[in-house]
Amino acid sequence: MSKLLLNIKRNIKFIISKLVDFFIYNSSSIIKSRTLLLIRLDAIGDYILFRNFIKEIKYSKKYKGYSITLVGNISWKSLTDELDREYIDNFIWLDRGRFSKNPFYRYKKLKEITSKGYEVIINPTYSRNFLDCDNIVKLVNADEKIAMDGDISNSTLKQHLIGNTFYTKLISTDDNIMFEFYRNRAFFESLLFKNIEITKPSIELERKEFDFIPKDRYVVIFIGGSSYLKKWDIKRYASIAKYLKYRYNYIVVLSGSSDDVEQSKNFREYFDNDYVDLVSKTSLVDMLYLLSKADILVSNETSIPHIAVALNNIKVFVLYAGKHFGRFVPYPKEIITKYCLIYIENNFDINLITIDMVKKEIDKVLDEK
Repeated sequence: MSKLLLNIKRNIKFIISKLVDFFIYNSSSIIKSRTLLLIRLDAIGDYILFRNFIKEIKYSKKYKGYSITLVGNISWKSLTDELDREYIDNFIWLDRGRFSKNPFYRYKKLKEITSKGYEVIINPTYSRNFLDCDNIVKLVNADEKIAMDGDISNSTLKQHLIGNTFYTKLISTDDNIMFEFYRNRAFFESLLFKNIEITKPSIELERKEFDFIPKDRYVVIFIGGSSYLKKWDIKRYASIAKYLKYRYNYIVVLSGSSDDVEQSKNFREYFDNDYVDLVSKTSLVDMLYLLSKADILVSNETSIPHIAVALNNIKVFVLYAGKHFGRFVPYPKEIITKYCLIYIENNFDINLITIDMVKKEIDKVLDEK
């Protein structure tokens, strides 16, 4: 798609969004005391790096006894239901794609969000989105509106500056590159006026048994990704699977989303032994339990490695060719020691990563005495 056509589409989307917002404008819903609206609309990995602080809000001296409503991304609804429902009183779920493209859906959800007033709104996202998060904040009636004074990854400088005016308070964090979990902690420490003792993202699970989880030690190979540019070649994944099976005697579990079914068929052609095929057969909650008992994860850079790290019992190998180095990858050693980011510096072609590079990193970890 040409840059001109992309700009035209963005401008049309902007105009439609602002027209819809106009019909919602000046919400005068009555503000109920001790109510808090928390807005978080980014992706699953972002949620994993943020979710441990919801409990801190709920039981903080500043907001203790507040009724918390979460406006969240529907892509991680099942995780929230499983992990954090006890800390949140009300939910409003948004499909980000429909919210940005479908004016009728946008109007319906904005009417729902603005139907109540809140004492406090908190938008803790560093890379705020002007058309979504900032404009929601603008339209909701509230006494206090608080956000992170972040960067312009998801907006223009002009949009960012306009968006800043929608808030009564902006909290600044370090302008230098900072691992996202630490930035979230810094924001909430400033917001809540307290030191937060949480040192790393964590997930605690109930005891559950699943028939699809192998009884012997296994490796999960996750072949999914948000775009084809983030997906390593499936034939190379099959080679790594063979290596882990024949050299280290692991059961191989292949995983991915419905978008990866064709690739999983190709994997079957290249992998000449038994394995467990769970591509498009597990939910996000299933993945929690699958990863919780795995010994190794080999994955493209997606939300799945973030989940694995938070489970705190797994060796993680991530194939990376993307943006935000230092912010989302690699994980600091004090959070996880057996985490390997495999990449070629200053190059966004993931398939320049060779099979031998991955084997070398696997051997470094598995051959340690």
